[in-house]
Amino acid sequence: MASGSRGWVVPTVIGVVVLSVLVAVLGWKLGERDAKNLVQTPIGGGGGPTGTSSPTGATEKACPAPTVRAANNAGAKSAVTQLLYIRTDSAEVWICHDTSGTLYYQGHNGLGGITEANSDRTLFLTDVKADGNAFVATNTSRSGNHTFYRVTTELLTVSDDDGEKIRQVVVVHEP
Repeated sequence: MASGSRGWVVPTVIGVVVLSVLVAVLGWKLGERDAKNLVQTPIGGGGGPTGTSSPTGATEKACPAPTVRAANNAGAKSAVTQLLYIRTDSAEVWICHDTSGTLYYQGHNGLGGITEANSDRTLFLTDVKADGNAFVATNTSRSGNHTFYRVTTELLTVSDDDGEKIRQVVVVHEP
């Protein structure tokens, strides 16, 4: 090989290395930005920042469409809006209400929105009570056993008649 033909190898290798470092840094920064947005912005159908303005000017967030349909089928007296939205590392919960004060629970095991109010990954409940700074939804089985879903802005706790079974830390909540 002639010495003149090697003159392009070193600058090319340096260029490729510099370009690789720039692409890696750019990817890392974009990933970091997306991770921050993931923590600050809820994921899922109806849990996001869209909503309608109330007569007082405050924005009322819509509950997921399947939840609204289920609440209407359960006898909701008016529009169904979000009181609380929480997200843990593996679940989402919406506490919704109508203007008469009736509460509704929509749970979703997983992230990324819902298409049905009740499925193998979602649960809609109408037996919901406010309890201090928490909401407690009760699911009663056909055999009379109970599962309780206690929702606060800090924790999602699932228990049954025998006691606490699951405790998940909330990573996002609205409000």
